[in-house]
Amino acid sequence: MFVKKAKKHVSTITPAQGDKRVNSKGPRTLMKAGVFMGDRIIIEGDGPDEADAVAGLTELIASFTE
Repeated sequence: MFVKKAKKHVSTITPAQGDKRVNSKGPRTLMKAGVFMGDRIIIEGDGPDEADAVAGLTELIASFTE
């Protein structure tokens, strides 16, 4: 779900946990960073639609805990 949503944006989206940063548009993105349910991550964006991309992905992640 995360990768599919990230691919809809032009901006580069980089989720990070600690010092691990991964390409959000690659398969198994969050697994590569060692992210598990309940972990806190940082979602960084760089590009013309970065604000929308980060907001949308933040909402998606938050919905997993609801």
